[in-house]
Formats: sequence, C-alpha cells, structure tokens
Amino acid sequence: MSASTAYIATGGDNGILRLWKVKYQNNNINSVALDKEIAMHSAQINGVAFNGGSDLVFSASSDKTCRVFSVKDGKQLRCLSFSVPPLNTKFEFRSCLYLYRDLIIRFHPGMNCLITLATLTRKESYVTFWNVAKDFDPIDSIKIHDNTSYRLTATDNKLAVGSNDGYVTIFDIKYIMKCI
Repeated sequence: MSASTAYIATGGDNGILRLWKVKYQNNNINSVALDKEIAMHSAQINGVAFNGGSDLVFSASSDKTCRVFSVKDGKQLRCLSFSVPPLNTKFEFRSCLYLYRDLIIRFHPGMNCLITLATLTRKESYVTFWNVAKDFDPIDSIKIHDNTSYRLTATDNKLAVGSNDGYVTIFDIKYIMKCI
C-alpha cells in the first residue's frame, strides 16, 4: 500500500487554527507534523470541521465568525456571521459540522451543507444551515434552545445539540431537511 496523507485541525483559546499533516504507511500512522497555522480569529476557536473531501476546513469562534479556509493553501474563502434581525447583534459560533452528502442526498440531491451552532451569551441558541454549493448562502436557521448551547454532532440521521442546562436536544435530520 502506498503512503497516504490526511489532516487534523485544532483550535484553541489563542484563535489560531492549526492544520496537522498525518501520513500513513500500511494503514499505520507514520508521522504527524504541523503543516499550517492560520491566525485569523480574534477570540477562541470553539469548533472545527472538514468537508467531505477534506479540501475545506471550517472554524467556529467566539469572535462571532465561522470561517472557511482552503486546506491546500490556508487562505480564507469565506467569513460567515449570524444575527437575528430584531436584535441586530452577532452571535458567537460554538460549533460547526459538515453534513456529509450521503446523509442528505435522499432529501436534497446535490446539496452540501455546513451546519453551525450560534448563541448569545446566556441566551438563545440557533442552528443554521449553509449551502456549501451556493457560496455558503444561509438556507435556514432554527431556534433550538432558550439557553446557551455548546456542542453539535450528527450520527445515524440524528443531529444532537448539547446545552449548558444539562439537556441534549436530538433532531431527526430527515425531518429537518424536508422543512428547509
């Protein structure tokens, strides 16, 4: 088997997104090395995700942005923000997740979707769906909680959101995708 390469993304309190190059040889990790440091956020990074092809990396931050970068050269491609019109206040991004095409193809063929979790401090939380194929246009936002939520994950056609009140809200992705 030939050597292959994958990436790991990390972010932390200093707002720096780090891309680590992982090389495999015969299905074993051969090496891990820092490939890029991207210092574009002005506050901590709360979550990172890759798209299905691993050519894009997403970073959700307390600086009220979710940024999209090219893995190849580390350049920023988009800077996303979320606000509720009556408040005109930008929300902090707590988490991001790329919804893999195989989970949604039955409901929206051809759509690739970035999902973000944004919240006001000690206030309501929203899940927003962004259409990756259409220049990250927002598709829809759903208020999911009246308190701060911190984490977002998807598995087995379910979307789960964890909040600071100790509850986890679980959504059926099939139902959500039919509604948006």
